[in-house]
Amino acid sequence: FARAPMPVAKLATLLGALRGLRLPGAALSKHRYPSAGDLYPVQVYALVAPGRVDGLAGGAWYYRPDQHRLVRLGDAGLDARHHAVGNRALVAGAAFALVLAARPEAIAPLYGPMARDFCLLEAGHMGQLLMDAAPAEAIGLCPVGGVDYAALRETLRLTPEDWPLYTLVGGSIDGVVAEAAAPTFDVDALRDALAAELPAYLVPARIIALDALPLTANGKVDRRALPDPVAVAPTEAPVAPRTEIEARVARIIAALVGVEAVDVRRNFYDLGATWLQLVELHHRLHDELAVDVSVTELFHHATVAALAAHLGDVAPVDAAPAPAVVAPVSAPQPATTDDGIAIVGLAGRFPGAFDVAELLENLRAGRVGIRPLTADALAQVDPARREAPSFIAVGASIEAPFAFDAEFFGYPPREAEGVDPQIRLFLEHCHLALEDAGCPPERVARRVGVFGGSSFNTYLSDRAPDVLSGISAVHFQRFVGNDKDYVATQVAYRLDLVGPAIGVQTACSTSLVAVHLACQSLRAGECDVALAGGVTVKMPRANGHTSEVAGV
Repeated sequence: FARAPMPVAKLATLLGALRGLRLPGAALSKHRYPSAGDLYPVQVYALVAPGRVDGLAGGAWYYRPDQHRLVRLGDAGLDARHHAVGNRALVAGAAFALVLAARPEAIAPLYGPMARDFCLLEAGHMGQLLMDAAPAEAIGLCPVGGVDYAALRETLRLTPEDWPLYTLVGGSIDGVVAEAAAPTFDVDALRDALAAELPAYLVPARIIALDALPLTANGKVDRRALPDPVAVAPTEAPVAPRTEIEARVARIIAALVGVEAVDVRRNFYDLGATWLQLVELHHRLHDELAVDVSVTELFHHATVAALAAHLGDVAPVDAAPAPAVVAPVSAPQPATTDDGIAIVGLAGRFPGAFDVAELLENLRAGRVGIRPLTADALAQVDPARREAPSFIAVGASIEAPFAFDAEFFGYPPREAEGVDPQIRLFLEHCHLALEDAGCPPERVARRVGVFGGSSFNTYLSDRAPDVLSGISAVHFQRFVGNDKDYVATQVAYRLDLVGPAIGVQTACSTSLVAVHLACQSLRAGECDVALAGGVTVKMPRANGHTSEVAGV
């Protein structure tokens, strides 16, 4: 800390780090302080000690980043009452203090329970900008601690909703501030602290200590500069199984992840398990211990010790009774029992896998469906995009998306040619799923519901753009018949299915929402069998993608 009074130019340089910086496409909070230049949901107040900042009168100010100026609020100056008792000596000798305040309740409609966390994140970003801009001898960071809120509210004209976050102090400190001792890093203590606040499945499996987070020129965390996460070895000796049930669960886990022994306190992910192995664990527990726990429960009881304790409360699985023959019904009959819903048929086509069996084989063998683009596919990519350094020439396309037995499904050849391949594929695989379930459409005596959705029809816009602008009856028929809203009803009509046919469109969650709606319909007695799924076929089929930060 400098011994001489601090010139106002140095304070202005420091505050200049908060001047308006808007990145293209950056999301801005709907609530921002007008006095913060509508740039931040966090306001910076400056408490200046009289005579300690040359060129600036003592008192309370707020900073306007958009105008790069301080606006006078009052004459209270720097008051130790605004800070924690332990900081009073430091604050009393400082030339100024910067108090960051936020109003979480004002943005609660947008961020809900995360409003306070969002304000902390924004304040942390602003604090980082200030710290980076400040000479080491002129500014330091100290927490607000026990604040005299009444004094702050009166001085800074805060409302009851304003929430002080932390304070930056600096300038003209007499004496020398001793260096802080290097922080110690105790992995187990950190895990224990996180475990006390978070569910087990949210406790990080890999922890790495950094002196500081790497930042971009804009003050954001530079994710690409972060080191690869490496497991930090625990400092305590591993805990062996203490009960028979712990030992049996530990043996299953050890076999799945390929280790000789496991610590019963360690998170499954920390032991090296993947989510696919947790699904396998679910099956192994059923087969070897005769208990039935859901995969979701494995996330909530994510250690051997926790899972063993939970299994002690789970009743063994009894032999399943033979299914009763259910006669067709003519009106909805809501389910009267808690019986589960059975998946009795599957069908699908995936990148690198023509059917479900091949997909499972690829998963077992560790093969991926993403492939480098062929020369023909690359030729369809815009040259400027293709030559960009960020362009990634790989794609995920399915085999034979245009193959379709039109006659089998009752389509005239000319009409079939204009049908979106997404509808063709969904129709074909709904038929295959019913066959896989042992109830082909021509022999189904029950009500069958259809729940599904597709992506935007790029086939029609790519192959027949005139249809989108046409006004004739033929154009209208082709447009309506290919729209994503008719995927489910097309299937019900072509397969002559009697039951609800509902199109679903919730972006990336479409297929899962379709499954949810199908389950609801089954439980409500609206149908006896339900088809649920989704389909995506883009045109051109595979055109690569651009690598971007936070892109998917």
